[in-house]
Amino acid sequence: MGRYRKVEVRIWNDAKFRTLSDDAKLAFLFLLTHPHLTALGAMRASEPGLAAELGWGTAKFSKAFRQVLATGMARHDADAAFLAFPKFLKHNPPQSPNVVKSWARADDFIPECPLKVKLYQHVKAFAEGLGATFEDALPEVFRKPFGNRKQEQEQEQEQKQEVKTLSRSSTTTGDVAAVIAHYQTHHERAKPGAKEHRLITDRLKDGYSVSDLCAAIDGNHRDPHCCGQNVQGKTYHRLELIMRDSDHINEYMTAPVGGNGPVAVRTSINREALNEWARRQDDGEQSENGCRGSETLRDVPATGECEPDRGLLPLPE
Repeated sequence: MGRYRKVEVRIWNDAKFRTLSDDAKLAFLFLLTHPHLTALGAMRASEPGLAAELGWGTAKFSKAFRQVLATGMARHDADAAFLAFPKFLKHNPPQSPNVVKSWARADDFIPECPLKVKLYQHVKAFAEGLGATFEDALPEVFRKPFGNRKQEQEQEQEQKQEVKTLSRSSTTTGDVAAVIAHYQTHHERAKPGAKEHRLITDRLKDGYSVSDLCAAIDGNHRDPHCCGQNVQGKTYHRLELIMRDSDHINEYMTAPVGGNGPVAVRTSINREALNEWARRQDDGEQSENGCRGSETLRDVPATGECEPDRGLLPLPE
């Protein structure tokens, strides 16, 4: 905001000014020398706020203010809280092109409205009238119609949003590729398709990291049941199965590496059940499926791994 304003003594000879009441004259001089008035002779202001600054009631200030507006010496948009003096630059012209360049700083302090468009058109014409040097110094913000500038700002915002979206998409694509690459360390010839890509993307959106998903893949390949130690003797290592939902991810992520974890405990229980069944065979009991071979079952080693997590093997009656 400018620290100095020119108020010519000839103002007292001005016919419009002389028609004002004493309150209106004071209101006009107060506005013209207001600390918030920009170098363009415009600012953000409302009647209640201005009245409060003078210590006047709103009705008293409004009456005086309306007189000022009626003369055309000031323009006001109440909805936008815009206030400007049309002849401000005539009495406060720029002293150099650098002053014209500094006008750009005022743009953010002036509310947007139709009167602002007219003000900027006036500013542009005024600078052009000062000569080529001043015209060349005029900031770009005054060279384009206000409506076009607003449209450009919206377009810039949309472009920034698109960049953010593309950035997130690029990051997700890289994360999916990293998970697939880790899976291929277990299955070199595997070529996951669109379904697997989608499932990995969904799990990433659920909040799992690349490390979490890789840990789930490793856990699946440690799980005895998934490694073929099941009744069917089948392996279950499909990436689609591992990434199916959060329950599968959580199960495989926490699969124990060794020791007396849940898998080892359940394996021990199953081993005891098998040995019990073998002992009953030695006593001459016949199973419903006709199976024998108690010596082999009794010899199940203490570290053997049978069906770990799918319930105990049923004992024959």
